[in-house]
Amino acid sequence: MIRIQGFALALALALRAASGEFINLGFEDPDPRAIGYPYANEKSLLSGWDTYLDTVGYNNLTQLFGFCVLFDDIGRSRNPDLMAVPLVGRFGLGVVPDAARTYPPIQLPPPYVQQRGTVPVDAKGLFFLWQGEDLRVFLGGQQVPVYPWEQRLTDDPRVPVHNYYAVHVEPWAGQEVMLRFEFRAFEYHAFPDWPGHVHVLDDLHFSAIPEPPPRWLLLAGLWWLAWRCGRARGAG
Repeated sequence: MIRIQGFALALALALRAASGEFINLGFEDPDPRAIGYPYANEKSLLSGWDTYLDTVGYNNLTQLFGFCVLFDDIGRSRNPDLMAVPLVGRFGLGVVPDAARTYPPIQLPPPYVQQRGTVPVDAKGLFFLWQGEDLRVFLGGQQVPVYPWEQRLTDDPRVPVHNYYAVHVEPWAGQEVMLRFEFRAFEYHAFPDWPGHVHVLDDLHFSAIPEPPPRWLLLAGLWWLAWRCGRARGAG
């Protein structure tokens, strides 16, 4: 019995290791052969991810209602429809909603991106930049709450603040799961004032220790400095 249990455990660990870690969490690894084309196969532009359609656009929002689009900083600087889009690194993922998806007889499922992988064994949270409304996050088929996390100041006057969010992943640490993001606000583009007003997902990262917001780090640093100055004056 002990030998059978040991074999089962070894098999489970081997399968878990075979699943591999999540990849391309910042959408920074597109196939360079697809760069520059308005449309491309999803496997090329979203390495590691699956989405609800077979094509993903590239720096092309005006013709992509209901599609995913990979955008970069060069395209954002040249396209007024992209200037207000937050972006970390060179690339980011946008979803252009399509209100017609909710009307009969279409009734299509909501846009999504998903990837199967193993949650790091020490992970407690998954943090990500997000712009949009009514985002649903699923782990292993179970919807998990999305919490506002922090606001990060940028040096970009077009997008001075990046809003980060978090989901709690500790119950799935070390497990192979499907990570899925669903974008439910079909009319988020608020047509006709929609340029830049698209769902955006970027800079996903797991963390073993919850990351304190920078403002709390600043306050803690100021408190420590005041305490040290007080001690120095007392000693003098």
